[in-house]
Amino acid sequence: MELLSPKIDVVFKMLFSAADNKDILTDFLASVLDVENDDIKELHVVNSEMLPESVDAEIFEIGYSNGAARQKN
Repeated sequence: MELLSPKIDVVFKMLFSAADNKDILTDFLASVLDVENDDIKELHVVNSEMLPESVDAEIFEIGYSNGAARQKN
């Protein structure tokens, strides 16, 4: 079985937007944002099934909450 690279947009989207993989998304965001995993209280993925109309289009949005204020990246 060949492993697919998470650098491929579709693979990244499938990996990080799946409900079963919220722990992976939490770890990834905590690492990128340089915060503790416990600081991320809530995750939600918006438009996870929207296909881009062009190469430059935004495919999905990830938001997180640290309990005090909701952030959008």
